[in-house]
Amino acid sequence: MAAEGVPVSGGRCAGERRVYIGKMVYEYPVLVEHRAFENCHFPWGGVYGRKIKYGPGMCPVTEEIEATSWRCPINERTTEKHVDDIATALTKVARHFAGK
Repeated sequence: MAAEGVPVSGGRCAGERRVYIGKMVYEYPVLVEHRAFENCHFPWGGVYGRKIKYGPGMCPVTEEIEATSWRCPINERTTEKHVDDIATALTKVARHFAGK
């Protein structure tokens, strides 16, 4: 996409786990270490009849989608021509990698 003049970021590179958002919300220490509320174990203390555990692997399909996603910045200054150019570039790149 960069060769076609479309700035993108994200996607998986060799040796990288995730690059789009970095971490899933359930991987942050506040949830993994159960420290959202000082001196309180709610909701992790078994209030709902089970222990709640957060961490990597909790949502494997979501993690795989995130690991293989990329981002193309679009904002309020993006015109219809920009969108058309992005679509044209994406089609060209997809056809190249599909061997067509």
